[in-house]
Amino acid sequence: MTRTTSNDRDVFSQLPVLQRYIIELLKRREATYARPVRSREIASALNICETYAREQARCLVLRGLIQVRPGPRGGYYLDPPGPATGHAPQAFDLERCHDPEASLPSILRRAAAGLDALAQALDQRRSSVPPAAFHGLLESLSRLKDATARVCSAL
Repeated sequence: MTRTTSNDRDVFSQLPVLQRYIIELLKRREATYARPVRSREIASALNICETYAREQARCLVLRGLIQVRPGPRGGYYLDPPGPATGHAPQAFDLERCHDPEASLPSILRRAAAGLDALAQALDQRRSSVPPAAFHGLLESLSRLKDATARVCSAL
């Protein structure tokens, strides 16, 4: 199974209880990309409405703690930790995304900071990424950061 680091435990312990239950449910069901768990199943297992289950799962997706497979056979799953995923939820940590007090501009500023962190992490691993892919990723990150800045300035 997967190894749990102290950083994973710290992140997990700071989550709202319902979000922890969602992660535990995905672990118990051994959810993978090939066998994701639908929001309907999560809602049924946790005795909550499907919309609320999707809302809570979305926060986990934004934090990088779970993944989503879109489409009619889609659902939520856990990405196994490892060199490919690195389990670096801090890079996109939109802490308090569940908090109704968090303003959209503050969430977007944290997202922009996360994009900077991702660009730095990518730069550190430059030698392990083919040059064309590396430059394409950096360009995409730059466009995303510019779009985020434009939305922030419009608010």
